[in-house]
Amino acid sequence: MFPRNLILAATVLCLTFSASYAQKAVEPAPLPRAGSDLFEVSLGFNYIYLGDAYPETRNLYGVDASLFVNATSWLAVGGDFMANFGSHSVPVFFGNTVDVDSQRYIYVFGPRVTIWQNQQFRIFAEALAGGVHAEADFSLNRGPFSNGASLSASDDGFATAIGAGFDWRLTNHLSWRILQADYLGTGLGSDWQNNFRASTGIVYSFGHR
Repeated sequence: MFPRNLILAATVLCLTFSASYAQKAVEPAPLPRAGSDLFEVSLGFNYIYLGDAYPETRNLYGVDASLFVNATSWLAVGGDFMANFGSHSVPVFFGNTVDVDSQRYIYVFGPRVTIWQNQQFRIFAEALAGGVHAEADFSLNRGPFSNGASLSASDDGFATAIGAGFDWRLTNHLSWRILQADYLGTGLGSDWQNNFRASTGIVYSFGHR
C-alpha cells in the first residue's frame, strides 16, 4: 500500500509541475517599455486647421513624418515634418469664383518628454520650433467674365508646435500613435497665425541605447 501511495503522490506532483511549467512557457514575453529603443520613426496622416487664413483654405490635409532619438527613457530629441494641402472656391462678382489652393510645409525640432508610460501605453508632451513655407495659388474662373487670371504668393517664417500625444505599443517595435495634437503657431510676414494640428500614424522604434 505504501509504495502505491508514494508512486501516486509522485505522479500527481510531476503532473502539477509539468502543467505549471507549460503555462509559464506559453505566456508571452512582456513588451519593452516605450523609449527603450534608441531611434523612433513615425509616419502618418496630418490635419491642420489654419486660423486667420481667409481667403486661404482653412482645412489642410497631408502627411506627417518624424525622427526622434531617445536620450533616456523619458527624454527624446528630434524633428517633425508636415506637408499639408487644401483647396476651396470663393464666390466673387457676376457668378465668377476664385479657386484657392493652399500649401504648408512645416519643419520643427526640439525635445519630447514622456510624462506617463507603462509597457503598452505612453503619453508624451513636446515643445518644438522651426520654420514654415507657405504657398497659395488664386485662379479666377468658372464665370462668364473669367479670363483665366491667376496669382501666386509664397512666404517663409517661424513655426512652433506645442502639444501632446498618446501611443499604444502593439509589438516590440511597432506602436500606433492614436492621437497627437498641437498648438501650431506660424509667423508669416507681419502676421501671426494661431493654428491647430492633429495627426495619427504608425511609429517604428529600433536600435539600442
